[in-house]
Amino acid sequence: ELLDAEAIGEIASDFSQTFLRTEGATIGAVKEKIREAADALEPGDIFLMFYSGHGNIIDDDSGDELTDAHDETLCLYDGQLLDDELYRLWPHFKEGVRILVMSDSCHSGSITRSGDEDDVPKAMPEDTAKTNVMFDPEYYRVIRSELEPEIGEVKATVRLISGCQEYERSWENKPLKHGRFTAAVMEAWNNGAFEGNYEAFHTAICEAESLGGKQTPNLNTFGTKNDQFNEERPFSIT
Repeated sequence: ELLDAEAIGEIASDFSQTFLRTEGATIGAVKEKIREAADALEPGDIFLMFYSGHGNIIDDDSGDELTDAHDETLCLYDGQLLDDELYRLWPHFKEGVRILVMSDSCHSGSITRSGDEDDVPKAMPEDTAKTNVMFDPEYYRVIRSELEPEIGEVKATVRLISGCQEYERSWENKPLKHGRFTAAVMEAWNNGAFEGNYEAFHTAICEAESLGGKQTPNLNTFGTKNDQFNEERPFSIT
């Protein structure tokens, strides 16, 4: 039985791969690997970041989240990685680098592969989420205060394919043995038979039976315009 990350790793088999799991998936380790990639990759190269696990939201006190007043987070081994922290890493990549981010997570509810229900939301348990901040209420304020004041220009092209919309949950499904989003990516990819660009791939993921009508994957692109990247077959190295 493959974990979500291993399943995506098989699809992206042409990539040089590093897996960070459990105690190895710390905030520092994730940021370090992204910085290493930013230093190493040259124009025309591609960086893939796939995350499967808990997601959460915490109150934003920096004033940069105008839509919902919350920061989205990835829940790692030693804490939550703020979207503000990720945004400040993308400008370190060179112009012409392609970045593909895929996330099978959400920011509410609880997650487990045990229990009686086939579907459970992929999110940090609510009590844990509240306690995590309550134990050290200044922790994330300090992180925000230490961030670079300006995000900087994103010269690379960043493409996000996420498991759901901001207002939805991503779900884990026991019969599928994967998150529904991961299973939908595998279904759309069809063992490599998929032909088309990223927009068509996103459409195929949204139409996959594996989603079960439970969530709507999002597609978003920002940074420097890159028409070639837009028209490429997903996971293309060159």
